[in-house]
Amino acid sequence: RATKAGQLARAEAVQLRHNYLGTEHLLLGMMREGQSQAAALLHRHGVDAEKVQHAVEAAVGRGDKVVIGDLGVTLRLQRVMESALDEAKRLGHTYVGTEHMLLGLIDETEGLAARILRDLGVDLRQLREEVLDALSASPTE
Repeated sequence: RATKAGQLARAEAVQLRHNYLGTEHLLLGMMREGQSQAAALLHRHGVDAEKVQHAVEAAVGRGDKVVIGDLGVTLRLQRVMESALDEAKRLGHTYVGTEHMLLGLIDETEGLAARILRDLGVDLRQLREEVLDALSASPTE
């Protein structure tokens, strides 16, 4: 599911004609994947893919050129992925799932994804606790 979310993140960036991959695209990819525990937790907080897409477009708009080839990865997204790996290791998991990626997005408080979640009314500290609870209850991805 995490791999699928990453693929969908790239597809979202291309659709928006962005020549980079940022935290907002990862959040969109996670929501589009829709079957993960992370997506379920976000849905419980009233977050859905359409709301996230509207927020991304309002914040950064759409590009004006078709994107072909590789996308640059933002420094913030790199930090999110490093944080996700660190969280997985800290929890003793041998995989990085969407829940770990969501923890990374939450921890990157200055990233657009975290800002979008806050703007949608999500309490990031509460969400972090819920993600950790879910991971300790049943690490399935």
